[in-house]
Amino acid sequence: MGKSSYGFPGLRNVSHTGRPTHYISSNLKSIKKNFGMTDSGYIAKKYKDKGPSDRRTFLSKDPINSAKRLFRTLGRGGIQKPIKGKDGVIKGWTRTMKGGDIITYRPRKSSDGSTVIDINIISKHTVGVKSQKIHFYKKEV
Repeated sequence: MGKSSYGFPGLRNVSHTGRPTHYISSNLKSIKKNFGMTDSGYIAKKYKDKGPSDRRTFLSKDPINSAKRLFRTLGRGGIQKPIKGKDGVIKGWTRTMKGGDIITYRPRKSSDGSTVIDINIISKHTVGVKSQKIHFYKKEV
């Protein structure tokens, strides 16, 4: 198994049955309470008020830990797997949810260095959240 220089997002709230036990929709109450969510199903603000509506920005004092918390909360009941680079180093993690939705956590995106969560909704049973890409940036105090 490869090593990650970014830290493991943790196995808390992961399905240990060998198959996903939750839809993302099952976790929305916690998401709304802890992170906020628009009525249209987006978790963060629109990216720089330009570009595609599915690209979002989340400002935080600690972007990596905020992204890990969101990943764990969204992915409660999912199956977690590492994303390895060609060199065997873990570059991020995915959680596959019931119905096939996939959440991806990358602590450092290569293009701009931001921490990123991708939410890919493919299940017709997942309601209340849209597919989106959330970039986490340091909030200036």
